[in-house]
Amino acid sequence: MSHPDPLAGIPDEQLRPPAPPRPVQFFSAAYLERCRRLRTQDIVRFLEEFRLNCAIGAAAPGARPAESTPAGISSPPKPKAKGRSMILPNTFREKFDRGEPTVGTHFLLADADIPELIGDTGLFDYAEYVAEYSAFDMRLLYHLARSAQCGNLPLMIKLDQEAQSFWAQVALGAGFKSVLFTDVRTPEDVDDCHRAIAPDTPNTGGLMGVKLRRPALGSYSMDGYLEDLEGIVFAIMIEKNVTVEDLDAVLERAKERGVDMTQWGPADFSFSRGQLRLMGSPDIRPFEEKVIAKSLEYGIRPRIEIGAVEQAKRYLDLGVRDFCIGWDRMIVRAAWMNLGEGMKKLLDTA
Repeated sequence: MSHPDPLAGIPDEQLRPPAPPRPVQFFSAAYLERCRRLRTQDIVRFLEEFRLNCAIGAAAPGARPAESTPAGISSPPKPKAKGRSMILPNTFREKFDRGEPTVGTHFLLADADIPELIGDTGLFDYAEYVAEYSAFDMRLLYHLARSAQCGNLPLMIKLDQEAQSFWAQVALGAGFKSVLFTDVRTPEDVDDCHRAIAPDTPNTGGLMGVKLRRPALGSYSMDGYLEDLEGIVFAIMIEKNVTVEDLDAVLERAKERGVDMTQWGPADFSFSRGQLRLMGSPDIRPFEEKVIAKSLEYGIRPRIEIGAVEQAKRYLDLGVRDFCIGWDRMIVRAAWMNLGEGMKKLLDTA
């Protein structure tokens, strides 16, 4: 048995759901008074701009028409784009570009608490994750970068040469702000390092394209993305005998490619010469001082790694202003040794 349609005979206009109410916008009395005093030509200009903005908005799906305000009326300040919040400001770069000294510290422990702990001290300009000597994956790099962002701490990553192009780009995608490339031997090695992190734009020759990783999660802003890439602090190790023998050519290329820092590596240098005891002897100082002096000559800032504050004075006298001090693994071990030996001594005499 069929039933009559209860909606039969009702016009379609009455069956459509009601349109959602338009939002009500309130204006201050002062704003409305200023609008009342506008000249006719100001009102005409405002309406024409509004019409054009609406046309532009209709042409772009999902686009919102730009706000327009009559002449003489100041619009309230626009909030900053939320998408940029994913990008931690590179305060390391900012301080470096101002010519100020910088101080970092190393960490090797694969624990996302470490960068936040370092950042919370407020005493370091950045922290270097020594990935070359650590165990890590892509997920860990993301967690380290998020932790560092909680402590307002830019991160540098030091990578093994074998896969450093891939991991450098992963680190930048996670939110790291600096890359230290290892085992540079020739000018061509400097070119490879540059290509790994330079933007893939017509004038740079880089390989770093647009990657939808952390800096692009909140906003697909090309200008912000490019600005962040261009602010990466670019550092290379000078740690091989062949590099020191051809130091002028390597540093000339480094200057051309925008290298910001060199880092002297006494351990690998001694190893590459087959002189294992050279590192801890006074005989290594002429090589070290040559790297520092030549870096300064080419306008590249030399950074030095130290384990104690007292070691900085000699390097300050040589013109060094950038340091990376301490390694978490050694700091923790020294603290445990001090606590353990102190308790052992106390209990042995009890």
